[in-house]
Formats: sequence, C-alpha cells, structure tokens
Amino acid sequence: MTVAIAGKTAVIQMAVEVPPVPAATWNDIVEVYEIGELPIERETYDVTSHNSSFYREYIMGLYVTSTLTMSANYEETQYDALFALVGTGVDMYFRLVYPDTPTNSTHEFMALVSSVSPVTPLDDRITYNLTLTVTGAITRGVV
Repeated sequence: MTVAIAGKTAVIQMAVEVPPVPAATWNDIVEVYEIGELPIERETYDVTSHNSSFYREYIMGLYVTSTLTMSANYEETQYDALFALVGTGVDMYFRLVYPDTPTNSTHEFMALVSSVSPVTPLDDRITYNLTLTVTGAITRGVV
C-alpha cells in the first residue's frame, strides 16, 4: 500500500509580523490553487587540478536561494496587501505547510514579494501569479 499524500490541502502562509521579529502569527494566502516547487540546493565548485586523477573533483559551495511561484484566485484584500509589498525590499516570513498529519511538516523561510501578476481572461475567473524570492535559509519544522 502506498504512503503517498495528496497535495490538496497544502497551505502557504505569510507571517503577520514584519521582520526582524520572529514569526508567530500566520495568515493563509487564500484561494491558492497551484504551488510550485521550492528547490533546496547547493552549488558545487570544480576543484580539479593537474594533480587530480582523470576524474573531476568537486566541493560543496553556497546554498542557492530560489523562487517559489504560485497561482491563486483573485481576492482583492489579499491581492492589495501582496501588491503593496512588491518592490519594497521588505523580507517577510513565509511557510509552506504540508498535509502530512499528524505532524503537518513545514518549510519556513524569508522572502521578498518580487512579482504579483494579475490574469484576466475573457471567459474565466480572475487570478494572479505570485513570485517569492527566498532570501536566507529554508528551515524544516512542524506546526
């Protein structure tokens, strides 16, 4: 039997507090229908030299900050709050909560709201795409 978990009830949240205060109170970003990937990776540096064998040698480098993109149905109050953060340079606390009960594990991080893009098709609902640029560490935890 599989232990796979449906992503249906995953939640992305933004802290009410503005840094540097550690996040304690969280608000859901509502009406999200697609959450993109949150890559956690490190650079590698090629350190191969003339003394190396005929195989390349590498060392681990810095962690690479990434972006998290998502799409949500338009909700005016929330959209306006996110729109106001674009370009401010204010890092906000965010967390992605996974529906893996009973623990509800998380990825928590600070990010800049780097893009809010409304989409208004002729024959469908109004939505928007949100891009968060992660700055600093991504930590793993539970709710």
